[in-house]
Amino acid sequence: MEITNAIAKARFASSQPQRVRLHKASPVQSELVCMEPGQTLDVASGKWVYYVIKGQACARTADGEADLSAGTFAEFAPNQKHTIVNTGEQRLICFAVECEA
Repeated sequence: MEITNAIAKARFASSQPQRVRLHKASPVQSELVCMEPGQTLDVASGKWVYYVIKGQACARTADGEADLSAGTFAEFAPNQKHTIVNTGEQRLICFAVECEA
């Protein structure tokens, strides 16, 4: 068994969103996505799911967009290009999991 305090690993940078790897073992990897207000993360490949721990965001795809807030879970189709934008005034922390498609 491996125990990790994910929130203790959160880190932020004003220059770009931070992706903090928590676990990687095929076929799954998990990470924290940590974003300052206004930052944007573009993802072009993989099968991703996100759980918003703290903050507010907007998830955008070619099909549209959806607002995300703490407690929200978002799942994207395999290799669906998407963008996560921190639309709130606070820092955003998401737990993200990539599963092999």
